[in-house]
Amino acid sequence: MTAPAFLTVSRVLVALSLLVETGCAVETEETGDTTGLEGDSTGMTDNGDGDGDGDGDGDGDGDGDGDGDPICGDGMVGGDEECDEGAENANEGTCTEACLLPTCGDGYVQPSNDEGCDEGTQNDDLGTCTSACALPACGDGYVQPSNNEGCDDGEDNGTGVSDCTGECAVTECGDGFNGASEICDDGEDNGTGNTDCREDCTTTICGDGFVGSSEACDDGNNVEGDGCSNICTLDGCAVIPPETLFPIAPATLSETELYADIVTKELSADVRVFAPKYTLWTDGAVKTRWISFPECEDVDPAVIDSSDMDGWQMPIGTKLWKEFAVDGKRIETRLEHRFGPNPSDFLFVSYLWNDDETEASLAAAGGVDNAKGTTHDIPSQSECLQCHGTGGAGAGGFPGRWNGFSAIQLSHVDAGVSLEDLINEGLLSDLPPMMLTSYDLPGTVADTEALGYLHANCGHCHNDSATGLGFPSMALWSVTSADQVMDTPVFLTAVGVSLQGFGWTGGNARIEPGDHAASAVWYRMSQRSNNEQMPPIGTEVVDQAGLDMIAMWIDSL
Repeated sequence: MTAPAFLTVSRVLVALSLLVETGCAVETEETGDTTGLEGDSTGMTDNGDGDGDGDGDGDGDGDGDGDGDPICGDGMVGGDEECDEGAENANEGTCTEACLLPTCGDGYVQPSNDEGCDEGTQNDDLGTCTSACALPACGDGYVQPSNNEGCDDGEDNGTGVSDCTGECAVTECGDGFNGASEICDDGEDNGTGNTDCREDCTTTICGDGFVGSSEACDDGNNVEGDGCSNICTLDGCAVIPPETLFPIAPATLSETELYADIVTKELSADVRVFAPKYTLWTDGAVKTRWISFPECEDVDPAVIDSSDMDGWQMPIGTKLWKEFAVDGKRIETRLEHRFGPNPSDFLFVSYLWNDDETEASLAAAGGVDNAKGTTHDIPSQSECLQCHGTGGAGAGGFPGRWNGFSAIQLSHVDAGVSLEDLINEGLLSDLPPMMLTSYDLPGTVADTEALGYLHANCGHCHNDSATGLGFPSMALWSVTSADQVMDTPVFLTAVGVSLQGFGWTGGNARIEPGDHAASAVWYRMSQRSNNEQMPPIGTEVVDQAGLDMIAMWIDSL
């Protein structure tokens, strides 16, 4: 039996009322469903809440929870979304595909966020992308090898406050950038004299031997009267007759003014003979030596700078001659001449005598082998510099460039100029202490002979002066300050000292006390015509007497 229509309507209203109050579905007798309206359990077109999604929560999203969850990409910002540009969302744009705003470190390069790079968790200030998502750049304060940076001091780059250049390179002396650790740096002009900046990027100081652009001269000292004053201006001793200075070697020996009459061998009035106490072995050649000091207009006399008693500096204009004779025949006469105030203002040349010995002519710059039919060789000009140095560091020789005219070598009472003569004539700028007039080498007679031999034959190269050989670190030049034999450079740097840079199976020491055969110094003195001989030039014959003397001395140690 079908219920009347008003009863059906009433039942529906009651069911709806219960649904609203309890939140539960009500099954009607007429339809048998649980929505209260036509439809299924998921909701169809309406469920009486008015949002049309059939879930009864009224939020329109169909999930029944009533929260209205947003959908990233629908163009509407909701929930946890920071942005939503719909179809325009892009990881490299202004809103990512996850609806997040651009952020440094999210792994996406977003120009809208002023990012030049973004490696996510790999961002590193010292890497290829900084923590601020910027590409490595010189000046950002970070040293980034990927950007070929050796340094980066930020705003201080290139200012001289630090040693970092404007290109993020560590400054080097000579690059033209004056870094914090440098006093100056004029690039290619360093050490040329065009500026006051030396090769080591320090500023020249009068007396350092480097002639800067603000100096007229610099002879490596601050002594007055030697041609260059203590403020590096030319003093009276530089005002000497120009014809007595030879920047370029004269063609003949007679032009050097050694002789007043070269035919009769009458010496010029100002030429004085001298002889060193200890002589250099030159294969038995007989040698005669002379020296001439310059005449100065404003300073009388011209003095020797003896402020370093072991390395005298001669006045500008000084000339020294050394004659070599073999079998009674004059072969050559060498000239050493200081013609200017600078360390390199020296002339070293040789003159070859003619057969009747009435004149000697300038020898070839390359030297002469077996001169005049003898075994004597005239050295080349470059070989002269091997012993006398070039005035540069580590080149051998002494800063004064003279080898046989010194305090120790003139400490004798033999004929010719002596140390006492120079003292009495006022020719030394500084006198020896305690009124000494000679320097005797310390030790026994055997010690002094050995030390003197090594001084004359080895010490001109092996010394610890500014221009002595830098390697090996062995000093065989005796010094005036050594009162005890154990304090001499020979004992300090050679006796019982291991070899340095010389491979030899005969021993391990430069001088092995008590065993000359195991001593490299003795061994090399015994060698000729090979790379092991010492001295390396100027001799082709072993000095047997000298070798035996050194052997006996070593064996006595």
